[in-house]
Amino acid sequence: MADERFLGIDAGGTSTRALVLDAAGAVVFRGDAAGANFASHSLDHIRTQLSAALQGCPPVQACVGCFAGILTEAVRQQAMALLRELVQAEAYDARPDFHATVLADPNADIVVIAGTGAIVASRHGQEVRKSGGGGYILGDEGSGQSIGRRALQATLLPARRPAVSEEFNQALRDIWGSDEPAAVIQALYASKTPAAHLAQLAPTVVNDWVSGWDYARDPVEKPVECLAAEVGLHREVHFSPSQKVRIGLAGGVWQMHPKVREHFAQHPALAHQEVFRIEAEPVRGAVRWAEALAEANQ
Repeated sequence: MADERFLGIDAGGTSTRALVLDAAGAVVFRGDAAGANFASHSLDHIRTQLSAALQGCPPVQACVGCFAGILTEAVRQQAMALLRELVQAEAYDARPDFHATVLADPNADIVVIAGTGAIVASRHGQEVRKSGGGGYILGDEGSGQSIGRRALQATLLPARRPAVSEEFNQALRDIWGSDEPAAVIQALYASKTPAAHLAQLAPTVVNDWVSGWDYARDPVEKPVECLAAEVGLHREVHFSPSQKVRIGLAGGVWQMHPKVREHFAQHPALAHQEVFRIEAEPVRGAVRWAEALAEANQ
């Protein structure tokens, strides 16, 4: 119907975006607020940020919120309750935040999100199948934090420390207050957000890799190669062997330098597959989930 409206919400650790589109795809409402992560923020904080982002939002046919920190069904139900409390809609759903990026560009068969963390995901009907990830303790290869972690391993731990750029030492001082190995390690373990701090180091490491610094080669290339290999496995498991897939890249790692994307795309596991950067904002993927929800409820 011409008057239908669909609300998508993309809520991560640093920001919350709300977007309402009508049936023709025109923007009806936009809102934003600070982060709303169910794994790291209180319910009161999340309610406050959602209320701010949704102030002035009109009634909609369907609402889908994609939230960081939805790891269990119990947490999903908490998110659903908040949506029902704050949004006037005929249908509601809550999903993990990466589901928004999966539908941000419908041309992507597989989405590879590499920011602070990393994950591989693809849509199959109403289901999203994911692989990789695991957080900074279990893996997240190809993420910003994995590049930073490997760089610290390569430069702080060996008996003979490799040569590094002055930019690298300055980054250590900026992030951890010192470029002395013991002080950096102590500050890293004392941090409440070690993964985020490791990811802050990644752009400097990537720039040094592009500039030819030897210490940076493995910390950049190995995580990217591991992520490409995981994408290849994801394709083998979830797609037919003969199907050529389109692989969309999202997240800050792919923005650090074009050579990172080139190195990823050249991996043998991705031979003959199309690789491209997703330019659409994730909240548009949340709106597409809302459109699908409305259609399913007709």
